[in-house]
Amino acid sequence: METSLFKYNVQNTLTLFILIALSIVIMTIDQRYHYLESVRSTLSHLLYPIRQIVALPGEIYQWSDEFFTTREQLQKDNARLKQENFILKAELQKY
Repeated sequence: METSLFKYNVQNTLTLFILIALSIVIMTIDQRYHYLESVRSTLSHLLYPIRQIVALPGEIYQWSDEFFTTREQLQKDNARLKQENFILKAELQKY
């Protein structure tokens, strides 16, 4: 018995071509007559919370990356300024 994930079947191929043709017809009609604009708008509003939830991990990563980069940069700047301050104090004592 052969088990394959993708079996060639005439019915599946025919269904695929019918769905592709139907998609092209719907896209053409929508592009020309703007019939689906309200549907698109409604779906966009309904799916907005889901898009925000999906984007959340990336935003958290970006925020944490900026936070730690900023903290690291502040520590470097602080060390540089302390060194600069030390040198300026030493020069001030010479005069």
